[in-house]
Amino acid sequence: MLCALLLASGLAQAGEPARFTAQLEGELVIGPQGQVLEVAFKDAGWLGEDVRRGYEAKVREWKFEPVLVQGQPISARGRMRLDLLAERDDEARTAQFAIHRAVFLDPETYRGPDKSPSLRAPLYPRDAALTGIGALVVVAARVDADGKPTEAATEYLHLTGPDPGAQGRRFANQFQRATLAAIKYWTLQGVAPGELVRIPVRYIAPGQSREERRWTRVRPVPVDVPAWVVAASAAQAPIELADSGERGSARLRLLTPLGLPGR
Repeated sequence: MLCALLLASGLAQAGEPARFTAQLEGELVIGPQGQVLEVAFKDAGWLGEDVRRGYEAKVREWKFEPVLVQGQPISARGRMRLDLLAERDDEARTAQFAIHRAVFLDPETYRGPDKSPSLRAPLYPRDAALTGIGALVVVAARVDADGKPTEAATEYLHLTGPDPGAQGRRFANQFQRATLAAIKYWTLQGVAPGELVRIPVRYIAPGQSREERRWTRVRPVPVDVPAWVVAASAAQAPIELADSGERGSARLRLLTPLGLPGR
């Protein structure tokens, strides 16, 4: 059903295989065995009823590490911020839907350590702003005892806005440089030295609204991920930060892989 809806919608444009993303927030309840008991999306009417139900079904298939209190598994409630993904192949007349990234947050009433780091916004690259190009840059970093990044690298990058054509790599490099230049001013509280932190940095082009919740055409740009990031990610799940800078929950750990099958 999701596939048919995408092909029939305005997203189905002729041309090369296309990728679209959208952001969605919600809440979920995790059972004592790590199963998802309840799912509720926030302001999801724009998705359409069938697409919303399809994504709810995907979330209900997830498996988490059981949440323990005094060694006993309990039910736990949490918030979630999702990056949805839709990929369309016009030649094959097929489409796939997935969840590309998920950050799980404790309930607002949960009393935990301070999770709001001090993040200085990067300078927006002038050429990209004039062209209407935006971006998502996902950064992996490690910090010292004061929470200051000692190492940082780009882990993922995509562009939004008009097709940059042959200039895509140039714009991507500008966003990478701006992001990595800002990182040295960041302070990440509650992160132990050596722990890997994953931070999304979104550049909203002039004229675009951060509050818009709709499918957006994105153009991923390959990046070289350093060996130390690959090794650190394999050794231990990174600490996820939400767009707001809020630290992901240490209690809610997803075991189910995200993304498109086989990717």
